[in-house]
Order: sequence, then structure tokens, then C-alpha cells
Amino acid sequence: MRRPSVSILEYIKRLAEGDDPSAIARSRNLAPYSVKNNLGRLYASYNVNSAHGMVVLSIRNKWLTDYDTPEIVKQPSEKAIDIIRYLANGYSVDDIALEHGIMPTTVKFYLKQMYKDNKISNMSQLVAVALKEGWIK
Repeated sequence: MRRPSVSILEYIKRLAEGDDPSAIARSRNLAPYSVKNNLGRLYASYNVNSAHGMVVLSIRNKWLTDYDTPEIVKQPSEKAIDIIRYLANGYSVDDIALEHGIMPTTVKFYLKQMYKDNKISNMSQLVAVALKEGWIK
């Protein structure tokens, strides 16, 4: 599998650190749609369906090794780690809910708690933290 370009890896690093595509676009004086289009083409070329999927792929392939994550204040429960594991493997919130026999709102509740407890911004950053902390592989 070929390594993404340096500029694309910078986008992925920013996603892992909690930025969204709009923030990346603003920092580079680009139109938000151009960043979203570039990321969309990137996801398709690597057969992933989300930003956090691309973050996982980049960390697992060691393309992305130098990224900042917030200091962990509270270790998530085993159930929460299981939800992160499913996210890292490309499952949507609805898929995770079906797999666990719970409502999607319950999955979202777990995610919001993890975000709040550890000052995490989004799923991409959550998965990056989980990989860095060794909660998932």
C-alpha cells in the first residue's frame, strides 16, 4: 500500500489531533469543499469510509507517528473501549448499536462521555488516542 503525500499526511495528522476539515481549510486559506473533496478521494483510494478510518490506517501503517493527543484524565470502561474498537474497524454508530443490541443514542452517550471526560473533539481524535494509549490495536 502506497504512503500518502506529505500534505495529505498533514491533513490526517490534523484530523487525529481533533480538527475537522473546515478548520484545516481555514488554516490553509482553502475552500472547505476542496479539503473535503481531497479527503473523499483519499478515503476512496484507500478503501476507508471515514476520517477516523483514515487515521486508523495511517497509524497502523506507521505513516503517522508524530501527533498530539490530549492527556487522558479518565480511562474508559471496557464497554466504551469495545465501542472504540468497532469505530476503528469502520462501523457506524448505527452498526455498533445493532451489534451490541442497544440504541444508537446509547452509543452516542458513550462517545459523548469519552469526549467530555478526556477533552476529545471527535471520533478521529478518539480513535487516535485509543491507538496511542494501547486501548485498541
